[in-house]
Amino acid sequence: MTREQFIEDLETLLALYRDYPSLPHPRFHQITLKVETKADLVNCARILGRTEKKAAASTFYLRHVLLGGKEYERTQIDVDIDREQVCERKITTITLPPEEARLIPALPERTIEKEEWVCPESILSEKETNP
Repeated sequence: MTREQFIEDLETLLALYRDYPSLPHPRFHQITLKVETKADLVNCARILGRTEKKAAASTFYLRHVLLGGKEYERTQIDVDIDREQVCERKITTITLPPEEARLIPALPERTIEKEEWVCPESILSEKETNP
């Protein structure tokens, strides 16, 4: 779908709700935008204004909540990006004694890897966040 087609769809939806007040509103109010670069994410953050940083699995996203209605009814705009584009992935190796070592002391130690993501406080430069 092109940008123009998307805008046309939104205008059609808006017209339907304006022309037919009895039409029920959608149950879910979330729009997800996918960006490929940190520069695109920064651009969206500037356009949307106040956002909340979130992360899940390999995705980092900014959430902008539109005002109106009850809190659980508000429309959310999420801007998603691959987490590695914004955050630094750190792997820590931890050596643990086996759980059974208390019962069988001859069991070898085991090594596990712990994943941690270090994300910046702000995706905007310090100059932009502190004018």
